Amino acid sequence: MSETKNNKIRWVPLESNPQVMNRMLRRLGVAEGYSFNDIWGLDPELLAMVPQPCLAVLLLFPITPAYERHFQEERSQPPTHTNPHQVFFMKQTIGNACGTMAVLHALINARDRLSIKPDGPLQRFMERALEEEDPAVRASLLENSEELADAHRDSAAQGQTEAPDAETATNLHFVCLVPVGGRLVELDGRKDQPIDHGPCTDVLTDSARVAKEFMARDPDNVQFNLVSLGPMP
Repeated sequence: MSETKNNKIRWVPLESNPQVMNRMLRRLGVAEGYSFNDIWGLDPELLAMVPQPCLAVLLLFPITPAYERHFQEERSQPPTHTNPHQVFFMKQTIGNACGTMAVLHALINARDRLSIKPDGPLQRFMERALEEEDPAVRASLLENSEELADAHRDSAAQGQTEAPDAETATNLHFVCLVPVGGRLVELDGRKDQPIDHGPCTDVLTDSARVAKEFMARDPDNVQFNLVSLGPMP
């Protein structure tokens, strides 16, 4: 879901499709070696098929009344991450940008494991964004990055289904689950801060545990999808 308080800028929603996301990776300047890969299910035998090591997981889920109740309850709680400065986190102020936000959260927090071209769009954005600590200032940098907007626009146009109009409201939303400082952290630009989901010993299995918690809030809804960031198969 990409409804934000700032509706001046809106993008076409990104499809939860590794092919689309990998096109974005190369446009951003991430060298081959790592890619986004499908997660076909949360059972151990299906998780075992996912290329390892997994660096991050992107979760697509429906925004429902049950989730919104959880969202408001969570917002009333004190900060959960003990060292938020370890985490790269930015707010979402662009409508329908949650897919690209999740991709950027995954890549920038995994930057030490990736080969990123020094003259590419991602490197140029990171150099500016990492100098800032305010998630809202980082959001403003994204708003003003024509390179990243072009990468999003090109990738969104490559989906297997017809891309909706940028003005279309959707009830689907992406978040990123990534290990930081030995903890599994949820990064969602709708929220005010990163969400700490506890110790992380294995990114994939721990992310599957969190995904099951999301699914348990809406057990009759099938609009969930997971993609991993890891080695190219």
